[in-house]
Amino acid sequence: MANKYPPSLPLNAAIKIVENIYGLHDKNDFSIDLLPKILNVSKNSSYFVRHVAALKEFGLLEKQSNDIVALSDLAEKIVKPLGKKESLQAVTQALRSISVLADLYEKYPNGKFPSSDDFHQKLTEKPFNIERKTVGIWHKFIQESFSAIPSPSAKEEITEVEKNHRENPEERRTPERNKSIPLLMPSKREFSFVLDENYDENDLEFIIGFFQLMQKGKQAGQK
Repeated sequence: MANKYPPSLPLNAAIKIVENIYGLHDKNDFSIDLLPKILNVSKNSSYFVRHVAALKEFGLLEKQSNDIVALSDLAEKIVKPLGKKESLQAVTQALRSISVLADLYEKYPNGKFPSSDDFHQKLTEKPFNIERKTVGIWHKFIQESFSAIPSPSAKEEITEVEKNHRENPEERRTPERNKSIPLLMPSKREFSFVLDENYDENDLEFIIGFFQLMQKGKQAGQK
């Protein structure tokens, strides 16, 4: 059964904090007393304790000794990955550190969830068993956490489409509906137009009326 409330930080916000920490301290040990400024909360605030706990739950922050902490190896793979594959694997690993997110990832790896009403209903059922009064909070946390998963670049998406077309040549064939028809006019100049077989009677009347207006305009200009 899920906790009553989700961690205080969704994964996307946790990663932004990790990026700030890495920019200041790299992967070196540092005092936890330096975290309030990065988290933008007071050390005496309950938010401070909850935010630190969230970073640890995602496996991004490790306690070294007493009040000394450091970013985990997983955090470094997220902020300084050796490639897109490592980045995706690391973010997914952090996501799956939370049991609710892990179960949802198995069912919705692309983060495309049902409509809000249906999704809320599913979250109150097994294996999640989230309380009704907190299901909205969990929904927001889930959506923001899944938004941290790197999406494929436009180039990768195009490559995937091309691959599918190669594997399914029938899908890339398009019917030859539109044909360009060239005509030689009395002035010996060429005129061409595209004829679509889906034109209906109203479309043809519109086209005829358009050329009639052009003709009247031409005749008026010659007077």
